[in-house]
Amino acid sequence: MKSLFWKELRQLAPWGALLFAAMSALMAGSLYSESEKYYYSLYSQAWFQVWLVIVFGAPCTAFVIGVLQTVLEVRRDQWAFLLHRGLSPTQIFLTKAGAGLAVYTAATLVPTSIGFTWCAWGGIERNPLSWYHALPLLASFLASMAFYFAAILAVVWKGPWYLSRLLPLVAPVLMVVGAVAYASDVTEYVPARIFAAIILAVGVLGVATWGVFVRSGEAEGRSRAANICLGIPVFVAMFGGCLCLFAVAAAAYELLAARWHLHQPWYARPYTGVTVDRDGHILQVTTVPIRDSRRGARQFQRIDDLDEPQSTRYAPLVGQEMSTTNSVPAWDPLPMAHVRESSQPFAFLKRSGSPPRILEQIGGRAMMQKSSLTWVYSSADGWIYGYLQEYETRDDGRMRPIPPRLVEVVGPDGFVSASQRPPRRFGKLLANTGYRHDRLAYDAWPELSRVSGVAARYCLLFEDGLFVIDAPAHAVRRLLVPPAGRKIRCLTKLGDAVAVVYDDSISVHTAMPIIIGTRQDRETATTVDESIDVPGDLQYSFPIPPEVAQFGSFSFGRVPGRDAMMFQIGPDLSTFNSNRFIETRLDGTIVRSRDVLNPGIPTEEAPPILSAMAIFAPPAPVLATAAFDEFRQVVRGTAPGACARLFRRMPTQMSLVAAILIGSALFCGWSAGRTARRYGFDVRTRRAWQWTAAALGPAALLTLWFLRDWPALEKCLACSNRRPVDRELCPHCGAPAAPPRSDGTEIIISEPAHKVAALA
Repeated sequence: MKSLFWKELRQLAPWGALLFAAMSALMAGSLYSESEKYYYSLYSQAWFQVWLVIVFGAPCTAFVIGVLQTVLEVRRDQWAFLLHRGLSPTQIFLTKAGAGLAVYTAATLVPTSIGFTWCAWGGIERNPLSWYHALPLLASFLASMAFYFAAILAVVWKGPWYLSRLLPLVAPVLMVVGAVAYASDVTEYVPARIFAAIILAVGVLGVATWGVFVRSGEAEGRSRAANICLGIPVFVAMFGGCLCLFAVAAAAYELLAARWHLHQPWYARPYTGVTVDRDGHILQVTTVPIRDSRRGARQFQRIDDLDEPQSTRYAPLVGQEMSTTNSVPAWDPLPMAHVRESSQPFAFLKRSGSPPRILEQIGGRAMMQKSSLTWVYSSADGWIYGYLQEYETRDDGRMRPIPPRLVEVVGPDGFVSASQRPPRRFGKLLANTGYRHDRLAYDAWPELSRVSGVAARYCLLFEDGLFVIDAPAHAVRRLLVPPAGRKIRCLTKLGDAVAVVYDDSISVHTAMPIIIGTRQDRETATTVDESIDVPGDLQYSFPIPPEVAQFGSFSFGRVPGRDAMMFQIGPDLSTFNSNRFIETRLDGTIVRSRDVLNPGIPTEEAPPILSAMAIFAPPAPVLATAAFDEFRQVVRGTAPGACARLFRRMPTQMSLVAAILIGSALFCGWSAGRTARRYGFDVRTRRAWQWTAAALGPAALLTLWFLRDWPALEKCLACSNRRPVDRELCPHCGAPAAPPRSDGTEIIISEPAHKVAALA
């Protein structure tokens, strides 16, 4: 094995040097271009440029190395010479894979490490840099290894069609895209479970490549583990193709609907919602269809009091527009505060305990006298860094930015110089008034939309408190300290008060205004101070019921005169097309709980979409997911599940969807069994085909067709059915294959040959 290993390294050395030079050139070029920009952006940092290089360069490098190791040896004579070296095929594969991955590591990881180290040592990086920034690079490097095995599969595998050789490439593409999407949209703190998933996926492709390699690309004699591992990336490609066809069909439907006005039924359907009034009564409000509204204003069509069905209190509001009901005394909805999860992409992967982003922009002063100051919060360090961006005037009169430099560091105890570090650290950042795109800040302070111009202060909400950073005065003021052992979840407005939401309770405080910025008054053309409301004196607090705390988003309000709290949940994935109302006392005792069906969710367009998806959806995972959701909600006390609610809402339409799903499973199982019997598979293999196709649907049926070598068929002389030519017995009647026709060239031996003694 050692001689073969060095032989592979010698053959790959020139190509590896060329790939190393290409990666190094890309790395140097990206870092040089970044050093010439100096414009501040969290996604324009030098480490981000290093990441882009490995994201695009590592997959290409791995694919090229995999092709170079196999494309010149797949010819018949050279492949036979390779496999007859005195080593087992498995040893040959492991040796080639070790040499190829070693060259891949040297060509990609070495330039990347040098570039990242250069940034960490302060070569051109002028922003906080943590070793956590290396996690996305490592995840992309590991995910790109899959391209190496996919390249070997594409060259060695003798699939039934040429298209089959390209199918294993879909899985590596999805792996790299998923790793990049998670690290860029969710957090750079790539957790261990993501690395475990990447390593497992690369291992599956490696086992599939081993099974194909040792059998010289043929399906005959391939191990069962290799077949299963090869079927996984092929199934991913097949299922992705089905999704693409569905997306194309949906886009065509939308185009035709917009062309021929097929959406008119949606505009003709009234909208129904639910709310709570100040007496704690649940109201079901129906407004007229959009096409019947005047200038887009929705009008009340019907208001039903679900707690007092005979009440006619809201009858005078029928026919009035919702925009004018604020001045009508009869309309008295209960003021509700809203708690919602982050609106960032992939928010369903984030929870209150998930890590935040490493660097978050706090704010900065506008350019004044050829300089500006920018504040960046580093969650890895727990400090806020202040960077001074200065500009110089070029000969042509243009302003050129100079590399920013660190001037101040901020901690909970105040400001320190750049050479020092604060003794204490901030916790997880939740909301920030200095960043204009922070949705959680606008939920906490709706009046923030009035603030414009230069912000003199920044109000920052952390898990461990609420702080005001006064940059001009170099002061840090702590406005709120959570109780011991608790963490803040968010702030929200509850009428004129401010509610602080913890994980298990809510505290309501008086609103205390503080000035954080200014705005320009258009009428007087003067600068006016603008303020936001922060928590003041504590008024009261109450626990969050466990039935509510498990949801990421909900609303709550206090019923006046009864010291009761109303919680509203949904529509959510768990509650699906209904809204759940829970009334509790201030001590947490639940008074009542009621689910109100929302007839507008799902819409009438949902069943055709679900029916189309049921054609190619995998039946077993869908049914298992529905059963798990039902079991989970029964345990939580929130039953029935989403699937049961759908059947209650649309029994006829959902019965059709279920029939299509089950029919697709039965057809796929029947088709797989028929194909297996036609080609004479043994009973065990035939049953495996039938159950796999029935459980995973059309994508699995297509995958099974791609995993076999299909022989030619000929007519059986005994039963007239078509039988495979590589079988001695007909799979239909069991008759032996007919002998070939005589053409006169046969040598026929009718008697046994006599032994002839050799002459002495």
